Amino acid sequence: YDLNGLSDVAWSADGRWLVLGDQRGVSLIDADSLQERGRYWGETLAPIEGLSVGHSVLAAHQDGVIVELEIPGLKRTGNDQIACCGQVRGVDRDPRSGDLVCGCAGTCEPVWLWRWSGVRSEDPEVRADASIRGTEGTLSVDPTGRWLVTTSALGGATLWDLRSEEPAAHFSERALRQVAWDIEADRLYAVDVDGRAWVWSVSSLVQ
Repeated sequence: YDLNGLSDVAWSADGRWLVLGDQRGVSLIDADSLQERGRYWGETLAPIEGLSVGHSVLAAHQDGVIVELEIPGLKRTGNDQIACCGQVRGVDRDPRSGDLVCGCAGTCEPVWLWRWSGVRSEDPEVRADASIRGTEGTLSVDPTGRWLVTTSALGGATLWDLRSEEPAAHFSERALRQVAWDIEADRLYAVDVDGRAWVWSVSSLVQ
């Protein structure tokens, strides 16, 4: 697989599938054989900026269009949504509720976090939350649905408690490009824009 133009990477919870987003679409990779098992060619010129994997793949184009893709094959289900009026910077799913969390840097607001229940809903309830903010960076919900990380393209990150929707900690002076969690949500892993890897203990951040 040509990694030039790679914009996002996501794993399925069972570790079977690796999903790669790039400037032109999405590829589904079998983790055992490393063979491509599906390809989605984006129908817009906007690159893929965010991926989330559950029973299906949610792929967010930079222009705000989110498409749902079947596993395997990556055929469109037709359950497309418009995330915002501007530029998507990242998507993730809350494992507790199934809500889609979308970070946006658009013309509606400099940066918002959008959430709605059920991509399959014909008219999803979109709840803009002014208290949870990033700055054109990435975002990630932990496996328990307790914590959310938003990052800034200028440097720095915030750990949010999703129960109170209040910030629990601010950390890192680096601009973080990718964020991941261990399965127990005890540790937070990240790669910065210079390619360096970082790890934080969540308990140390919230002390």
